[in-house]
Amino acid sequence: MASGGLQGEELFEVFDEANERSLGLVPRSEVHRRGLLHRSVNVFLVLLPHDDLAADAIGGMSEDPLVLLQKRAANKDIAPGEWDLSVGEHLQPHERFISAAVRGVLEELGLHVEETAMHALHAPAPFFLDLPDKGVHDHEYQAAFVTFVTVPPKMALQESEVADVRWVKLSTLIRAWQGETKDDDVAMVLTPWFRNELALLSKTNLSALRRPPI
Repeated sequence: MASGGLQGEELFEVFDEANERSLGLVPRSEVHRRGLLHRSVNVFLVLLPHDDLAADAIGGMSEDPLVLLQKRAANKDIAPGEWDLSVGEHLQPHERFISAAVRGVLEELGLHVEETAMHALHAPAPFFLDLPDKGVHDHEYQAAFVTFVTVPPKMALQESEVADVRWVKLSTLIRAWQGETKDDDVAMVLTPWFRNELALLSKTNLSALRRPPI
């Protein structure tokens, strides 16, 4: 959660179109009303069936990884009740993307993850979501990370943000995103930014992403 402003409203740090120069702090509602550029981070929590980095030799993970999805709380002003990435977090003023990713996993899921366990899926990139009927223009620079587990962790969900979680096969999510399946596992509404990130994850070699750099 970002820093608080007047009457407890969050303050977002806003940036120029190049995502280089800070333009100051603005209340969340005004940021979304005016379409001001701000920063956020997304995290995929991936459960590996086996701790097997050598799976590259057979074309990837030896079995289908599972991705943790979270259902957004019903009181959210954008995409309430929709299924989302494992974690999504706005950056606090002057915060680094990777620091926000670590903080978000702790706040929303109650899990401690080191920065070294965060693997960058992509560098910050613009993502615009315009909902004129709601008066919302959510214009962000989003970065994304993947972090891996080999056993399902015990989580403590942040009730104000997260209504539910579930593990879904990555292959099932990709087929659903491509419109190739009506599997009950994905009979759910996915947030627009989740779909955007899933398009990138579908092209990513998770084994290579997880392998430490030489």
